[in-house]
Amino acid sequence: MMKLKQLHLDLSQRLEELSEDVSTSRFLECLQDWLRQELGKFSSETVQRYQLAELATIEFERYPLQRSSMNPTEEVRRLIAVSPSSMETLAMFLRDVLRAGITVSSGVWCPNCDSAELVTNFDEISQKIVYACDRCIWAQTPEGSPLGADCHLVPATKIVLEQFGAVAPKN
Repeated sequence: MMKLKQLHLDLSQRLEELSEDVSTSRFLECLQDWLRQELGKFSSETVQRYQLAELATIEFERYPLQRSSMNPTEEVRRLIAVSPSSMETLAMFLRDVLRAGITVSSGVWCPNCDSAELVTNFDEISQKIVYACDRCIWAQTPEGSPLGADCHLVPATKIVLEQFGAVAPKN
């Protein structure tokens, strides 16, 4: 538990150094730098389950950060204010925030949980754009058909979004 408290304190101090009107890219870079430094403090199971190694090496320039619906100032406040209850919870927070920073909203509300907009992803198996919910397990085609279990979703890059004409409007 002491390791967790120290990690959260270190992360909070790093985030407090950011300006009040921090850009999405600067916030994500700060979070990623911290993750790279601290990755070895997470268990290998946690690193794998939450894809922390992949998140620590994301090339942000490949993603439409300026089109993300994430509010970096709010995320900084939340990450500082909410102490994680476990290393798993901290890993989950990191995964969710980093993914939110690189994905764009589809403009379609989740028909399954009705509590979030679907984000635009890319299915590496079908090589197509897919809309998925970050709050539940729902995924669908842009036409609205539910997605089957045979898929591997990754955040859509700028190139993929342009190829499929799925560039979301700026927020």
